[in-house]
Amino acid sequence: MSTTTAPAVLVTGASRGLGAVIAERLAHEGYRVFAGVRRPDAPVGEGIVPVTLDVMSPDSLTRGAAEVEELLGGSGLHALVNNAAILHAGPAETATLEQIDDQLRTNVAGPLLATQAFLPLLRLGHGRIVNVGSINAQLPMPYWAVYSASKAALLALSDALRMELAPWDIAVTVLTLGAFATDMRSRAQSAWSGDASDRYEPARLASRRLVAMLDSTAGDPGLVADAVIEVLGPHTPPAHRPVGGGIDDLLALATQPADVRAAVLGQLLAEPQEPAVVD
Repeated sequence: MSTTTAPAVLVTGASRGLGAVIAERLAHEGYRVFAGVRRPDAPVGEGIVPVTLDVMSPDSLTRGAAEVEELLGGSGLHALVNNAAILHAGPAETATLEQIDDQLRTNVAGPLLATQAFLPLLRLGHGRIVNVGSINAQLPMPYWAVYSASKAALLALSDALRMELAPWDIAVTVLTLGAFATDMRSRAQSAWSGDASDRYEPARLASRRLVAMLDSTAGDPGLVADAVIEVLGPHTPPAHRPVGGGIDDLLALATQPADVRAAVLGQLLAEPQEPAVVD
């Protein structure tokens, strides 16, 4: 299959992390891959076409869609993978307007604006949409309040959009991800938004321990790429696709009463106790 006849997929946030892994795996599997990157000089894998995209800028998305349309030469998109996301860690009380806006615009408005920009090409290609979500949509994390809210909003947006696009047979799948090996958590933790009074210092230390634990047990990002390949296959894709070790247990926890969820998360954040010394 030549690159000009292969199914075309655009991946947002493809210069690093999960997006880069997804784009490279798609290219390896024979897809024609357009990598949405914020900087025109961002490195991408072999055979991948970079497209300068800022998901928070409608003008940038319009230009990017026009560029992809020209490169496709009359063909449509097989899929849009909305992967771009950002996390700012810290107490909700101290979150700045810039941090709130950054997460909601990138994680919620961004996928919607990208979908709007590329829908004509998706209709032409009888394509589908894959939105990269998170278990935090159903199981919100303390000190990741705005991020959790943004992923919950993305889940609701996806479910509504699926019904709206059904007349054109454009499927919408949400990947519900557990923890995967990227630097998102550690970068967010290092930029923790604190408080001058240090009232949240114990929480910062607890969150740092939790991030270290998640990082040490995080899954291979290749599993996310595998899930994307699966839902882009010839069959009718699922509405929701959990991804990651232990994700079913976390989804089960998310259905429990709020006090049960809070108790479990509280245990994860609790400071380890030294074992008692018996004389």
